[in-house]
Amino acid sequence: MEKTKISVIVPIYKVEKYLRKCIESLVNQTYQNLEIILVDDGSPDNCGAICDEYAAKDDRIHVIHQPNSGVAKARNVAIDFFHGEYVVFIDSDDFVEPQMMELLMKLHEENDCTYSMVLGRIVYEPTPSEFNTLDLSKVRTRILSQDDMMKGLFSLSDMNNYEFQVVWNKLFPRDLIKGAYFLKTGTDDTEYNSRIYLKTEKVACGMVPMYYWVQRQSSITHEPINDRQIDKMNTYYIMLNTFKGHQNYQAYCLDYMYKVILNVRHMAKGTSYEPRVKKECKHYKELTFKELLGNNTLPLYRRLGLACLYHMPFAYDLVIWAGEKAAKIRKR
Repeated sequence: MEKTKISVIVPIYKVEKYLRKCIESLVNQTYQNLEIILVDDGSPDNCGAICDEYAAKDDRIHVIHQPNSGVAKARNVAIDFFHGEYVVFIDSDDFVEPQMMELLMKLHEENDCTYSMVLGRIVYEPTPSEFNTLDLSKVRTRILSQDDMMKGLFSLSDMNNYEFQVVWNKLFPRDLIKGAYFLKTGTDDTEYNSRIYLKTEKVACGMVPMYYWVQRQSSITHEPINDRQIDKMNTYYIMLNTFKGHQNYQAYCLDYMYKVILNVRHMAKGTSYEPRVKKECKHYKELTFKELLGNNTLPLYRRLGLACLYHMPFAYDLVIWAGEKAAKIRKR
């Protein structure tokens, strides 16, 4: 019997140095029934030509060239295009283990779950080149509930928070995501997952790293403060409204949102971003402060603590200073 087709969606922009390794890791999967959709998002380097080169050699690869529109729209174009029964999102500067798709499908088929996922591994340049060969029957499976996934989304899990915030380590069924589009926010993956998790009943997680998340020093995520970090406040405000009728999830979101507000305000201090950040922090505080104080799912001490830290920025600065000093002492 022919295996079920998995569509792999890869948005691409200015990653010429990394793209071949990413594509090679996909075409060499042990699970071969793939549709690999490479979306050249108007990349000004040689990425478009590299995509066309691989498409000419492998008929499983489809290339979409479009004017630069951002990662959210690049993924959305592919969501309208894909033909597989399942979808996996991959970032074009990362790469995966050869058995990743096989394991994701195995987990999904054997556990009657909404979708499956595996773990990621953070790697730094230069990246490793040798892969592992696993006995997939021995991979430990952890079953996660909807609440487990939501808690992970807001760093309330015993697992790494990025496992829950990203989309690139999951195998989504077609019916779950067809027509579910990404929004351009401060953290597109997290906002997208918040909507998917509301449709989640059970997730089968293979407790082994299969995805290599490459950390580039030139990446925007390594800047102390940037537009993307500031936009996260809007992301969590959108999610707060997504969770209407789910007071516990709103509690997780409010707690995390105020951490973001406090941290962004602290990081912007003394920079050119400070006036804008002060204005936006005040805006989101005015929109959500009553909800924060009135959400009884959050312990009273937590609500009052966040409120005090918001109104006394020097106190938060002191907390950060004490934490950094303690970390330096531990390193000695």
